[in-house]
Amino acid sequence: MIEKPLQHDTNSYRQIFVSTSIIGGASIINIVIGLIRTKIIAIILGPVGVGISALFGALMSTGIAIAAAGLWTVGIRQIAEAHAHGEAHALAVARRALFLAALALSLLGGGAVWLLRDFLANVVFHDPATAPQIGLLGVGVALSVASSSQGALIQGMRRIRDLASLSIGTGLLTTLVGVPLLWWAGTSGIVWYVILTPVVSFALGHWFVARLPKASSESVRFPELVAQWTIFLRLGLPFAGAGIADTMIQLLIRTDVQRQLGPDSLGHFQASWTIGMQYMEIVLGAMATDYYPRLTAVILDHAKACRLVNEQTEVALLLTGSAIIVMLAMAPWVIGLLYTPEFAPAADMLRWQAAADVLKVASWPLIFAILAAGAARTFFLTQISTLLLMAGVIHYLLPEIGVAAGGVGYFTSYLFYLPLAYVLNAHGIGFRWSAEAGFALALLVPLCVITAGSILLAPAWTAIIGSLAAATYGFFAFYRLRQIGIVSAALAKLAKAGGGLSKGIIGSQ
Repeated sequence: MIEKPLQHDTNSYRQIFVSTSIIGGASIINIVIGLIRTKIIAIILGPVGVGISALFGALMSTGIAIAAAGLWTVGIRQIAEAHAHGEAHALAVARRALFLAALALSLLGGGAVWLLRDFLANVVFHDPATAPQIGLLGVGVALSVASSSQGALIQGMRRIRDLASLSIGTGLLTTLVGVPLLWWAGTSGIVWYVILTPVVSFALGHWFVARLPKASSESVRFPELVAQWTIFLRLGLPFAGAGIADTMIQLLIRTDVQRQLGPDSLGHFQASWTIGMQYMEIVLGAMATDYYPRLTAVILDHAKACRLVNEQTEVALLLTGSAIIVMLAMAPWVIGLLYTPEFAPAADMLRWQAAADVLKVASWPLIFAILAAGAARTFFLTQISTLLLMAGVIHYLLPEIGVAAGGVGYFTSYLFYLPLAYVLNAHGIGFRWSAEAGFALALLVPLCVITAGSILLAPAWTAIIGSLAAATYGFFAFYRLRQIGIVSAALAKLAKAGGGLSKGIIGSQ
């Protein structure tokens, strides 16, 4: 299952490391902003308010997934393909088709949520009085679909710094406006807070798109647009189906938690889920931003594609391994720091999520290979089977172990997901883990097992053992990155990129 060591492509490693560092740096800034926002919101709203916010957010996400129809995934693929080959006219066609498709889908999606507001109020909240608030979510759906097309264009053209600046700007403005809003309005302002992110993201995205190089001045013919829309539909619908299933099952899980355990437990569930998703964004967000367009450009060359998947897997494991171990050991302290003592029951779920993140980091480069290959049906079936497994485990275990069932279900799903993704890529592009990527994973797993086992001891011992395990993996990661020969050069490029990022944030050219 593991191949012999690969010949190092130092430039490729550097590009992965630098792009990961830029997007990861933006994610760290957003996490810091989010920590402040999360702490204040937890104090203002408490577990019940956090749970209500989660339901509104999940409902809006479901509307976005249905309305977007896979536009983000396919849009990136089409833009990246045209951009990578330097085809100016093809890029102009893809851009125009993406814009018009986003315009139509955003209007349809937002309008549908508004028209169905009474029905959704009864089904999701069992309260007809929430219909006006749900109607407002239609605005969030429309702007989110539009901003997803902006993001697809920026990402497909691999404007990494612009994406980082957009991410930071959205997080900062949402916090500066959203926190005072909730402080003033309390629970009645939750729906306005939920739609604030798409409003800000769309406004900033429009500004960044306006700064992109102009499309080819050659006229775009209608048959060319139809051909692009046909690709959007052929590839986008299965991707959309997977996205819809994801958001709907997430909504059903939260509804199930509230029904079986009550609104307080839903708040605990959402607290753990938010932390688990946030800290992994440092590396996983970079995969979607830089790795996916790069992989799309070489996916037909199986040797190059396999090498890129292995490089991305190794770097991702090296950069996240110590953080995963720390989260596994320090979950109760993390919950106490980011929320309030009322959220303590979320710690067990967070530990299970951290254990699953080892498998998640190893599986995502493989899943992006399926996306890059345009294997939409395979991706759809993979996602559906994994999500159903997670939802089933959570539903069955909720009465037995409470909120921790969310983490167990999450872990179980990735225990299934990783081998499945590996087998699919072994058959699809002849993929095998390299010795380097395999060793990075093989070292991380036992260190996580040791840390998890120490939970049976006193909390102080768990912290000590976890810190030693994290330090061990951290030393290995630094040694390996230095061995590859990318650290000094990558840090130099990162410093230069950081200057460009700072300029982007303040609006300078």
